[in-house]
Amino acid sequence: MAVVTFFILSGYVMTESNEVFYKKRTGKFLINRVLRIVPPYYMALIFSIFIHYILYVHNSDVLYSTLIQNFNYKNDILSIFSFNNIANNFSKIFFWHGLNVVGLIHDHTFVRYMWAIIIEIKFYVIVAVLFFINSNKNNKFFSRYAFFTF
Repeated sequence: MAVVTFFILSGYVMTESNEVFYKKRTGKFLINRVLRIVPPYYMALIFSIFIHYILYVHNSDVLYSTLIQNFNYKNDILSIFSFNNIANNFSKIFFWHGLNVVGLIHDHTFVRYMWAIIIEIKFYVIVAVLFFINSNKNNKFFSRYAFFTF
């Protein structure tokens, strides 16, 4: 319920920002959103990988028992530190599906609530598309009410 409420309120805020700050500047809107989301995510990801590694070096049994308890983890503990898994964690913020096609198979998500970040990014991409459509057509009704229909 909180996520739905967040997106409803964000619809109002995004409509206001479209009409005041980002009119005919969809690219600036997307750059602003990326700069607000991606650097903190990467910092959290690096911190999480570091903590996981410290737990592994200090006592791998603690990390393994935590993974089994919280994530139903069955693979070798070292596979979470593989290049493929770490690259998957770094790239899935931009590429939401199909990373296994290029060999980046998901093994462990270091930032547990990544799903919420992906939903937020998808929301902003949809908003940017609506901004772009609205900037090319002088349609105030679309601008004010389209964000609440999706």
